[in-house]
Amino acid sequence: MVLIMGRRKRRKLIKPIKRVLPKIFTCPNCGTISVRVVENERKTENELFYEYKVICGNCKASLTKNSPKKIEHIDIYNEFVDKIMKGEI
Repeated sequence: MVLIMGRRKRRKLIKPIKRVLPKIFTCPNCGTISVRVVENERKTENELFYEYKVICGNCKASLTKNSPKKIEHIDIYNEFVDKIMKGEI
């Protein structure tokens, strides 16, 4: 009689997938994936504010926005899409 020793099964660790916001977006005007958001930090005498530029590399559609606080790039892109859909750009 042959006895085979079994091993204890190890439980696999399930790693959570962390989602990352995109850096390059799709242009609603021309349909290419060529829109980026550029952020510049500006300091005046007593205030700090941020200047955001949304630029399409293909059709050159753009939006510039100044804000006293930091805003996520996806929020600026959504505002850009809304203005293009309304016909303001």
